[in-house]
Formats: sequence, structure tokens, C-alpha cells
Amino acid sequence: MPYRGLLTFDYGEGHNNNDFQRMETTLLSLRWRYAETSAFVYDQCEGEDDASALANIWQGVATVGRASA
Repeated sequence: MPYRGLLTFDYGEGHNNNDFQRMETTLLSLRWRYAETSAFVYDQCEGEDDASALANIWQGVATVGRASA
């Protein structure tokens, strides 16, 4: 069963459009897809091994974590 990662941003207190644009650009360069308003998804590609898929998912999570720190 392929892996899927989903990141959803909640801006309860508003957000900076420039920061979001940078985050969007970074996630897209890491092969995440824009899913809907403030949400990105990573789907394991056919032929991609599980370890690579998980590494790519965690790289996206780490990127968001560093940006929000």
C-alpha cells in the first residue's frame, strides 16, 4: 500500500502571504502537490521504494517545522 503524507495549514490568527508563498514553493520543489486551500499532499510514486517515500514525507514535515519555529 503506497504511503501518503498530508500537510494542512491552519491560520486561525491570520497569515503572511509571502511566508505561505515561500512554503508552497518549497513543498512543490520537494514533490508535494497542492491539494486544496492551505493543504499539500505527497503520494508515493509507482516504483518509489518505501524508505524514499517516507524520507520525502518527513522532509516536508521537517521543512514546515523549521519554518514555524
